[in-house]
Amino acid sequence: MVEIDIAMTITVERAVLAIRSAIQPLLSELRVISAALQRNRAAGLVAPPRCAFDFMAELVVPLLERQGPLIVGAGVAYSPGSLVDQVSWLDWWSRRDLGRFGHVWYDLDPQSVSFYDYASREWFQAPRESGLPVAIGPYVDAGETFVNTVRLAMPVPTASGIHVLGCDLSLAHLESLFVQAIAAVDPVFALVGGGGRVLASNSARHAPGAKASDAWHSWPAFSAEDGFGTVWTIRAPDAYPGGRRRPSSHAGTCASRRSISRVAAGVSGTAERAT
Repeated sequence: MVEIDIAMTITVERAVLAIRSAIQPLLSELRVISAALQRNRAAGLVAPPRCAFDFMAELVVPLLERQGPLIVGAGVAYSPGSLVDQVSWLDWWSRRDLGRFGHVWYDLDPQSVSFYDYASREWFQAPRESGLPVAIGPYVDAGETFVNTVRLAMPVPTASGIHVLGCDLSLAHLESLFVQAIAAVDPVFALVGGGGRVLASNSARHAPGAKASDAWHSWPAFSAEDGFGTVWTIRAPDAYPGGRRRPSSHAGTCASRRSISRVAAGVSGTAERAT
C-alpha cells in the first residue's frame, strides 16, 4: 500500500505557491480599486447617474495592463436600480488584439432574446451575499471574448447599493501556471474550484469544467481563512490516503503528455456553460 509521500506533498506545495502567488496580488489590486471606488464622490450618492462612474476606466484598464496575460477582462457590475438613468449597467473592459483594451457592450434590454441578466448570475449574487471575494467558474465569457475564464468578484458597498467588482482569469494561463508548477505527467493532479469543478490538470483525462470526485485526496489552496469565499483545492485523482495509487496506463500517460503539450500551446479545455 502506498501512502501520500513527501514527494507528492512537495509537488502540491509548489503548485499551491504558484497559484497563490498569482491570485493574491490580483485580489490585493482589486481591493485597492474597490477602496478607490468607495472614496469617490459617486459612491456617496443615493442615485448617481451612470456617467458618475466614468472614472472606472482609469482604474480598470491599468489593471489589465499590469496583470496580463493572467486576466482577460475586468470591470464593475452595478446594483440593479442603483443608477438614476439605467436600470442595470456593467462597465467592463476586455483585452483586444495588439494589446489594446475595449469596453464590452452587453445586451441589457430585458425584452431582448440575448438579454444578459447579470443580476441572476452566481458571480454577482455570491459576493453580495457572503461579503467576501469569490471565484466562480470555469465559464465561457458571455461578452465579446467568448474565452474560458474563472471570474473573481468582490462586493463594493456604496450608498446606492452593493456593486460587484471583478475580473476574468484566463483559464489557459491558470492551467499553464499549474502544469509548470507540477512539472510532471505522473502522478495526476487537478486544481479544483468551487462547486467541485476542475480548473486545471496535468492530465487530459480531467479537463477544465469536469466534475471532480470528493473521494480524491485533497490539499487546501484557498479557503475562508484567506478571506476568500470560495474553496480551492488541489486533488490527486489516483491517490488515496492509505491506498495504492493506480498504475498509469500507457494511454493515460500519453494523454497526460498531450495535455502538457496542449497547455504549452495555450489551448485550454472547454468550460461547462456561459456566464
